[in-house]
Amino acid sequence: METASKFYLQLGEGPDSLVGPSLRDAWLLKAGKLQAQLQLSRHPLARRVLPPEFVACASQARLAGWFFYSRPSRPMPPLAADQLQGWFSPLLHPWPSSSPASRWMWLPRLSWLAPARVAEAEVREQHSLRQELRQAVVPQLVAELLPLGDGYWEEVARGFVVPPGWPEATRLQALMATLPGSPAA
Repeated sequence: METASKFYLQLGEGPDSLVGPSLRDAWLLKAGKLQAQLQLSRHPLARRVLPPEFVACASQARLAGWFFYSRPSRPMPPLAADQLQGWFSPLLHPWPSSSPASRWMWLPRLSWLAPARVAEAEVREQHSLRQELRQAVVPQLVAELLPLGDGYWEEVARGFVVPPGWPEATRLQALMATLPGSPAA
């Protein structure tokens, strides 16, 4: 069993343009790998070591995660219509906000899975957080927060802020060349 939660930013119109913020992964690569993994129990070498009841077992998977769009978008099949969605925006542009009362928080990678709920002392104004993230060379995940009224703030949306020059053309081309159906693949 494998559990993974993936985060992809959509650079174009279709699922083939969903790439990881580090430009080392793409949705099509993960989906292809998952399809291959689902067939492993049917491989002749696996049949030699697995109990007989595993030979005909059903293999299923659910690929979950977040997809981030530069503008409001409806997921295209085969993506689920109810997928978790966020936005991405250039670091130096105003970020999408649901309320003038919104505050912000940078989410380190180990905080990407759960919705943020933090004490008031941890929230930031957008311009203050933007200044801190100016040194970033890769996209950074931020959470938009609204007050709960008990001294805590709760995440209402999230998005990646991308530094100037992202995606770097050479790295993006190298990644896209590995996708199924690309001329170089």
